[in-house]
Amino acid sequence: VEESMSKQANPAIIGVFVLGAVFIAVLGLTVFTSGKWFTEKSEFVIYFNESVNGLNVGALVKMQGVPIGKVTDIQVQLHPETKQILTPVFIEIDHAKCQQILQLKPSGSKKLLMEQLIKNGLRMQLQYTSLVTGQLYVQSLLQPGTPVILMGLNQDYAELPAIASSSVQVQKSIADIMRDFQAIPFHELFSELLITV
Repeated sequence: VEESMSKQANPAIIGVFVLGAVFIAVLGLTVFTSGKWFTEKSEFVIYFNESVNGLNVGALVKMQGVPIGKVTDIQVQLHPETKQILTPVFIEIDHAKCQQILQLKPSGSKKLLMEQLIKNGLRMQLQYTSLVTGQLYVQSLLQPGTPVILMGLNQDYAELPAIASSSVQVQKSIADIMRDFQAIPFHELFSELLITV
């Protein structure tokens, strides 16, 4: 009994078991994450000039309805000059989802590619995933006629320009109509109508 208790485990066998466990763990992570750890991604920042209520970390970034990335962080920032409260939204784009577009980059420069895409009308816009839940996602679209508005406040991330969401444009249109409606001098028009009658 003493001899069997004094026998130590073979280090080579323990090493084989440890290596096997590590291999299985890596294989499992690769399968369950679909190899996402090994895909190339680019990170950007967007400053939306509207409320981002309903946008959460993990929300999708889409182009033509196809998910090409996700929101990684949402922060609150004070503009150093205007003292305006800003909400920078950080996103990451999966290169595998838009590989053909990325092949157009000149001289292998991603910066030049993004500058060219922005020049061609690339804009980011908030859209509703569902009007019922109020959840938002980031839509990437081409709107060449819209102005390029960049804050230029973050040196660590390339910035993408944003345009107002369709819901904000609709609310603005309704507000403009109501303002014009309220500006109509109904009292004077009614008085002139009575005089005419």
